Amino acid sequence: MKKINQNISSELNAKTFTAIDSMSQISFKEVTKKAEKKKWISRFLRSYSSGSVKPNAQVYASNSRYFVAYSGKLELGFIRLNNKKAFFPDYQGDVWNIADAYVKPKYRGNGVLKSLILFSIENHNAKMISLSTSVLNNNIRYYKNLGFSLVSEKSGLARLLST
Repeated sequence: MKKINQNISSELNAKTFTAIDSMSQISFKEVTKKAEKKKWISRFLRSYSSGSVKPNAQVYASNSRYFVAYSGKLELGFIRLNNKKAFFPDYQGDVWNIADAYVKPKYRGNGVLKSLILFSIENHNAKMISLSTSVLNNNIRYYKNLGFSLVSEKSGLARLLST
């Protein structure tokens, strides 16, 4: 697993992280084992869809990458990227889409999701985010502040591009 550190001390709320000794860093590790990927997708689906949606094979495809955010040994959340090079034919190299993200409830509101998104942009050339229109409508200002703008909305799915 690859490990990358990112300082986010100004993003973390100390009272939520009282059990964490070092609050100045979140580290990111890539998950490569299918069992670990299934664990995170299961958490994501239970959290956002009451467990009623079953994952399709595409979430485990070779064009998907998973990264877990840690503070010390504590797992905070994950992000799944998938390669969308086909959307950018003139661009040299891979272009990644943020397909899924999940932060454990007790760590929400402390900059973990923002750190996962910025990590994906800065280290993996993430240029797109795909989300349900209901999630976007409730958080449009958040994504605009991260530098994304809406480019399409179809069948309940919104696509945002990094500006």
